[in-house]
Amino acid sequence: MNELSEEEQVIFLRGLIKMIRKLQQQGQISVARMCVTCQFFQPNRYPGSDRPHHCALVNAPFGDRHLRLNCAEHVAADSETAKQNWNFYLSK
Repeated sequence: MNELSEEEQVIFLRGLIKMIRKLQQQGQISVARMCVTCQFFQPNRYPGSDRPHHCALVNAPFGDRHLRLNCAEHVAADSETAKQNWNFYLSK
């Protein structure tokens, strides 16, 4: 993706994740194994950082450009946690 700057890549990925979420809610595509719906995802644990999120599975921080859309290690969060994660993520 040399055509897009790092900032553009982050913006594009965020928009893509939001579109996927909307299509899932409409029942047009199946639920993907994304970070936002994983029990290991801790959004904005390090606010103000370029890697604000935390993955408890690998015990490491990461940024929006590293959010996964289909993670092999994904474990679905309970519905309330997933809802809170989506609310946080979609409000950005």
